Amino acid sequence: MEKTEKQIRGIIEAIKEGMLQPLMKSEVDALEARKAELTEILGLLGSLDHPEDWPLTKDAAWGQTEHVFIESKVPWYEINDGLPQTQANPSELMVATAAAIDYRRRSSFFTT
Repeated sequence: MEKTEKQIRGIIEAIKEGMLQPLMKSEVDALEARKAELTEILGLLGSLDHPEDWPLTKDAAWGQTEHVFIESKVPWYEINDGLPQTQANPSELMVATAAAIDYRRRSSFFTT
């Protein structure tokens, strides 16, 4: 959003300095359309400020098997779905996740 607004300001400054080009009009229109799109997306994301609003948490069928980093959860949200809760060190989980991803990549490479 910030980048788009900066580009719009740059074109406006160029127009003020007398460098109006026909191409600038279409570029401004495209940037304004992008800005409107980003504003809409940010508006939608702003409405997802509570975990119950998140699409993935409404249906556990998406494959969640445990809650991690529960010590960093927002204080007003209570986890009560029966899944295991892990207070793991983030770096340990990142290393384990990276190893699992690497293993899957290597395994799928040799099986295809």
